[in-house]
Amino acid sequence: MRRLLGHAWGEYANVIDSIIKRQACMRGDPEPSAITSLKYVSPKRISYYSNREYENTNSIKDEIGSICSGEWDCGTIRPVCGIDDEDWKAEGLNDYIHKSIRERYVCGKKWKNTPAYQYALSRINTGSPTWHGSKSKKELQRRCEKLDDLYESIQEKGLLSNRELTKRGRKLPRPVSKCRRGEILVDRGRNGQLLFVDGIHRLCLSKVLNIDLIPVQIVTRHPKYYE
Repeated sequence: MRRLLGHAWGEYANVIDSIIKRQACMRGDPEPSAITSLKYVSPKRISYYSNREYENTNSIKDEIGSICSGEWDCGTIRPVCGIDDEDWKAEGLNDYIHKSIRERYVCGKKWKNTPAYQYALSRINTGSPTWHGSKSKKELQRRCEKLDDLYESIQEKGLLSNRELTKRGRKLPRPVSKCRRGEILVDRGRNGQLLFVDGIHRLCLSKVLNIDLIPVQIVTRHPKYYE
């Protein structure tokens, strides 16, 4: 039964790839199969955010396989490490994530003593949901426990792609449009630089664990870059 389920979800993943590639073709983007396939890269190569503007995280799925000109890969680029960078002023939760993950898993601190937890709790106390929609201290704690589970999984197996997870019997998220968002998402600049878009927790955990290669989905590339 597990083998049959794994096969069924593998076929479902193929459908996802076909839809994404068809969207790229409709936009007129060249070589969609090369653009939409997963890349395996060192997490050390992903150190800065993309300056590309996305309306919201749900709109990212529609950009996979796209090509965009402009100066979004130049100028002042925000560091992924946030407050770990002396020249960067923290602006939100993501800026605290890397430091907090390092304090938790390298220094052995409890989550409640990390800056990300304290920032999220302060938002909750003012009635603002944060950190994957946490609305209470209890929900925030559950979020931290899920990160502990993810840390142990990456430590034991490495960072697995959705395709690899389906082979192990895990169901992909529905609807189809959300499946590629389950990967670490990056944009590719004109010089080949990988600029972070989404998946901050998995990226930072991979950095802390010194994982050699991780799967990433390239969302947009600059037209001056060629494979």
